[in-house]
Amino acid sequence: MDYRFEIVCIFLLQTMIMASQDVTKVICENEKSTIDCNGREIVIVDAYFGRRDGTTCLKAGQKSESCETGAKSAVTQKCFRRQSCYLEAKSSTFGTECTNTANYLSVTYRCKDYPTSLVICQNYQAKLICPQNQQIQITKGFFGRSNKVTCFIGNVGNTKCSASGVQQKLRTLCNGKRECSLSAGGNMFGNPCPGITKYLELQYKCVSIKLAPSPVIANKDQPRWKMLTFCKTPDFKLRCYKKYGRVIEVVRVMHGKTNLGTCTKGNTATCESVLSKLRRQCDDTHICPIKPASFGLVDLCHDKSKYLKITYKCKIGCSRSQFECRSDRTCKPDSFKCNGKRECSDGSDEDNCFSTTTTQPPAPPQQPQQPSNIPAEDDEDVMNIHICIDDDPTLKCDKTKNAVIDVKQATYGRNSVRTCPMGNIGTTSCGPVNILPDVKKSCNGKQACSIYAPAKDPCMGTTKYFKIRYSCIKRN
Repeated sequence: MDYRFEIVCIFLLQTMIMASQDVTKVICENEKSTIDCNGREIVIVDAYFGRRDGTTCLKAGQKSESCETGAKSAVTQKCFRRQSCYLEAKSSTFGTECTNTANYLSVTYRCKDYPTSLVICQNYQAKLICPQNQQIQITKGFFGRSNKVTCFIGNVGNTKCSASGVQQKLRTLCNGKRECSLSAGGNMFGNPCPGITKYLELQYKCVSIKLAPSPVIANKDQPRWKMLTFCKTPDFKLRCYKKYGRVIEVVRVMHGKTNLGTCTKGNTATCESVLSKLRRQCDDTHICPIKPASFGLVDLCHDKSKYLKITYKCKIGCSRSQFECRSDRTCKPDSFKCNGKRECSDGSDEDNCFSTTTTQPPAPPQQPQQPSNIPAEDDEDVMNIHICIDDDPTLKCDKTKNAVIDVKQATYGRNSVRTCPMGNIGTTSCGPVNILPDVKKSCNGKQACSIYAPAKDPCMGTTKYFKIRYSCIKRN
């Protein structure tokens, strides 16, 4: 079933928007900078690329002509619902209309808190969202009608109409998640007063995530971290306890000397690019091998005081080889998705499937796998990667080890806002579709191969990504 995300009658009862003055950030052409709201949400007020005055970002000998092109749309797209946003003032991104002057990017923004109370009118949808490293906790839930003002549509005659068990159902759906999509319709909350226009009213708060016990530090409620000195420890791993249902979430990366908050000048990879790569490689896995050489950092070994410090959490969640049932949040293997059977109690495992047939052909008998070709879960040659739309879509194995590719899982679509957060993230219910047969055919047995999007688009207009799990096995 297709749902239209046309949210018309959503009333924010208490937005909790703190008074915040507009802030303007100026980034000179070809330079980079970050706007940060320190845990609150960035709201872009205005942005332009070009020049409005004769002094800003102007060096001796440079021309100064008034010229600008609107950049609000591009900046908003990059910073949407984020607390920190990395920007680069490049004409290739914001336009080349102003070629006869020294340009700069000017961004005016403000910071606001996320709403903690809202009303969703009948047959409409909305999403609850908390800042990074926090999760939803429902404190109140109501479905029905208690006045004639709220959602004043249709028949509002009965003002003593309420469903039972709403708060518990909301807790089951949303507690423990960073974001949660809700619909005030269907049979989710029943029909306490037929013929009367109803609405869903709820309150929630964002609380810090509780972590699993960690052998690294004593305080289990703090993020785990691991510090690496390049010359002494070239490779290492991030780990979370699979038996506790915990998966990795990379929080931040710091690289340098004693000043952990800044990148060292002359570094070949900025903190931002390292963070992006680590998240694509490690998020939603139990074990993640780290090779600093792949981030272009090992050349700094001449100064042993420099190190890479990674802060990561062990959050409750499904691994990359699993998906989460919508209602009870249980984890199921990816192979259960779109298999024609009702594996989740709410049937969400069969949502957004392309097959129009009601029967499935019998699966061919599985061939026994050769143990020598299957690395253990914590083998460093097992790769769990996300490939974003602008990334190099190439899988590689080390030629010097005579290793070849063995693809285990491959999907294409989107089920997360956090992964590859660029472009249009219109829906997180976009497949993901299984492309394993095609990728195995193209890549298995090779030392390098490129992968391509399937011909059928699982969700038009939404920016998608690949999720690939593969290993490098010794060539027979």
